[in-house]
Amino acid sequence: MEDAQNALGMMIYQILNNQVRKTCFEKCFGQKFSEQMGKNEQICLAKCMDRM
Repeated sequence: MEDAQNALGMMIYQILNNQVRKTCFEKCFGQKFSEQMGKNEQICLAKCMDRM
């Protein structure tokens, strides 16, 4: 039973983590995404992920 609860917890964590990443990337980058992130994009992502 504990294994099932752990697996469910990991699945929920992954879903939430993916949603946070998607939301923050859309907010900070929009449709533009270059090979390297600038300082502003790094700060935006960090702040966005902290707020979630």
